[in-house]
Amino acid sequence: MFENMTHETFCLAVKPKVQGSWNLHTLLPKDMDFFVMLSSATGIIGNRGQANYAAGNTYQDFLAQYRRSQGLPASTIDLGTILSVGYVAENRERTMFSKQWGVVLEVIKEEEVHALFEYLIDPKCQGPSQLVAGLTSAATYRQRGLPAPSYLGNPLFTQLRTTTSSRHIGGDDSGGFVVEALLSAASTLEDATSVVIDAVRSKLSSLLAIPVDNIEPTKSISSNGVDSLVAMEFRTYLAKELLADIPVLDIMGTGSLTDLCRKIASVSKAVDIKEQKTDDEVTG
Repeated sequence: MFENMTHETFCLAVKPKVQGSWNLHTLLPKDMDFFVMLSSATGIIGNRGQANYAAGNTYQDFLAQYRRSQGLPASTIDLGTILSVGYVAENRERTMFSKQWGVVLEVIKEEEVHALFEYLIDPKCQGPSQLVAGLTSAATYRQRGLPAPSYLGNPLFTQLRTTTSSRHIGGDDSGGFVVEALLSAASTLEDATSVVIDAVRSKLSSLLAIPVDNIEPTKSISSNGVDSLVAMEFRTYLAKELLADIPVLDIMGTGSLTDLCRKIASVSKAVDIKEQKTDDEVTG
């Protein structure tokens, strides 16, 4: 908390952002094609436990505006939580992933960060000086049964109050959990399987246009109303969202939906439980 910070602690996060960014601005050539700084959405919405970090990011945002006023290229990308690389990915236990993770900042995939960079460095693009990514919409809070934060009342965030989240397990009634993040955070195969079951039931509910409660985990996927055409679309979903390559024959097999979900969890590239995955793959 800011009120408990020493000056030394405050400077630990501020100086690299402020002094480091200013040094780059001062020493790098003035005729560069682009100048992109990684900032954070915490500088936009604040963070009670990261006031120093938020301040440093806000400095970068305004430095980009200052450079633009001087006729120099500059942009900042205000990121949310990066899923697969960086501090959160390397410290999953410390960051305490749960079904509420991403309530403040939505999780962003590494390839999405690459796309933002490509957009800003494209010479044909006149991108903004500040690009914000990963903010959570009011709809996500409602879906999770949580109160929306007070900052959403600011006119700046009007669109977030009126649009739905871009990340859902399978549809608008999915609860908005970030499946890949939950799978990455799972500490056991059972935990990962539970995440997959929730995701799969929600997706099938969307594909079949039936209530999620009508999807029975103890029945086979075909007994739940899935035909070969739906199975193909479902397989694409598994590969894209759950990072699991499952043959159609396995999807349409006679095993229960729970058994299928366990297999999905065991082969998903989003799950990092090496010993348990190896055992499951050997027995499977």
